[in-house]
Amino acid sequence: MGGFLLIGARVFLASVLAVSGIAKSVDPAGTRGAIAAFGFPRLATPGAWLLPAVEIALAAALVPNLTAAYAGLGTLALLAGFSVVIAANLRRRHTPECHCFGHLYSAPISQTTLLRNTGLAVVAAAIAMAGWWEPGPSALDLTATLHPVMAGALMVGTLTTATIVGIGFRRNTSAHAGGARRAALPIGVPAPDFTMLSVDGESVSLGNLLTERKPLLAVFVSPTCGPCTAFLPKIEAWQDAHGDVLSFVVISRAVQRENSHLMSALPGVRVLFQGDARVDNAWGVTATPSAVLIDIDSRIASNVSVGAGAIQKLVATILATKSRRTARRLEEEFAESCFVAQQVQQCFGLRIRIRASSTQLLDAILKGLPPLSGPTTPDNGFDFTYSVRDAGECRCGLRHAQAQLFANDQVEAEDQDISHVLERFESAVKMYVAEHAPEHVFVHAGAVGWQGRAIVIPGASMSGKTSLVVELVRAGATYYSDEYAVLDREGRIHPYPQALGIRGSDQFRQTKLDINSIGGTVGRTPLPVQLIIVTQYEAGVVWVPKEISSGQSVLALLSHTVSVRRDPKTALSALQLAGRAGTCLSGSRGESADTARRILNRVT
Repeated sequence: MGGFLLIGARVFLASVLAVSGIAKSVDPAGTRGAIAAFGFPRLATPGAWLLPAVEIALAAALVPNLTAAYAGLGTLALLAGFSVVIAANLRRRHTPECHCFGHLYSAPISQTTLLRNTGLAVVAAAIAMAGWWEPGPSALDLTATLHPVMAGALMVGTLTTATIVGIGFRRNTSAHAGGARRAALPIGVPAPDFTMLSVDGESVSLGNLLTERKPLLAVFVSPTCGPCTAFLPKIEAWQDAHGDVLSFVVISRAVQRENSHLMSALPGVRVLFQGDARVDNAWGVTATPSAVLIDIDSRIASNVSVGAGAIQKLVATILATKSRRTARRLEEEFAESCFVAQQVQQCFGLRIRIRASSTQLLDAILKGLPPLSGPTTPDNGFDFTYSVRDAGECRCGLRHAQAQLFANDQVEAEDQDISHVLERFESAVKMYVAEHAPEHVFVHAGAVGWQGRAIVIPGASMSGKTSLVVELVRAGATYYSDEYAVLDREGRIHPYPQALGIRGSDQFRQTKLDINSIGGTVGRTPLPVQLIIVTQYEAGVVWVPKEISSGQSVLALLSHTVSVRRDPKTALSALQLAGRAGTCLSGSRGESADTARRILNRVT
């Protein structure tokens, strides 16, 4: 008889461990939350997988005679560890959810939890001691000799256990899979009012929570919800970071004495207790954690978001919307307070608004505009805004430490030296025009006119375009550009007559040189392309090029075209027309003066 009692104890303890382990394994989020709530946040993630694995392994090891004694010792050690941790938390008056059987059963720890563990430990100790002397019959062997009624009972018990675990799994996945569900109350309807008790014992209504005229995020939790406990630090962090634009309230089921861990985890967030009021039902909340947004007029402003991931997405959407609205409001205030001078300039079909913190600064800014820009009326609006604010005292009442350039409402550059900011403006506005001009295609290239046709030299910055353009102009060519070859839709080259940018010993800084200073003249009319020169400098080389196909010339131009990603169809059409109209020569070159003479000799 004693042997059957021993095998019964082993089957009982194995069943308890198996149900506990399986239930924990199908609710890893709840297990992580429980481990963290017990004071081991760093062990939460590995523990969520290791703990149920250990329990299931011990359950399996309790069945055979060979391993039953060792499994009893392991179970005794596991229960002893649990009891020490529970006792330490109770001593601190901290009562987190035990999550002992996952979502099948979970409640705040208490003295009853210790008594239950003690009873299970006695059973484990008996199995361990008996296993060394009289292990009893094996559970595996016993099943072969069971009376049919007992075998049927064992099968029913096994199926019942599996069913209970399956139901728990379905409950867990439906409550915590996350996602936005349709609220019982549609968006826009008044939110049901309530009166609940706060941590201080005060009665708090929904109206009390909206007195600060900020949207309110109501987060519903439960004291028996492991994922809720794991999610609480996120709510506290949101309150600290975004409490100026969004209010938070945590609404918990049950009463205050069952929520001590919530109060300790959320010192900076208002916590309310439903008691028997079940406000969550009135709001369409069926699982925890869940959240609903209420606007400043006490109306439902979102569907119910269920699960930590869905709530985080909801908060991110709320904050992004608030940020955009705040940015627009600040931009309006910013424009009124910092800028006293503005002008709208027309440039290659674009309308660009320029603003400055002084009229003198506006004059300096306008000097950096692309060539052929001119003032126009602001009546028809504008495509883009550049604003420059100098360092020092400002009419907004503040002293700005640095000069700043704004592209629309975004800071593009800042520096204590205003000249550096103006250089950045010149570069930015030219690139904007080159990329967005509606009727022209900008190619990084030098361009000159010769005998009524254009010579185009594509190349990147610091490739020697300017030095070759200078020598071609000195040899009698007409100046069109040393930075951008501007093509229209017919493939013709238009003037872009900015000052020459000559690089000295510092390759990253340019000295401006007026074309008239070298005896040159500026082109006025668009020209068809005659020659495309693909070349690069190589010391000691004489330019002896070879002719390449029009397709290769188009590819050479395409690799230096600014707007090709934004409008590839227009760009490619203009480049093909230019490539077909002219000859393309490719080859390394030596000194610019010698190369310029050779180029002009080829087309004379």
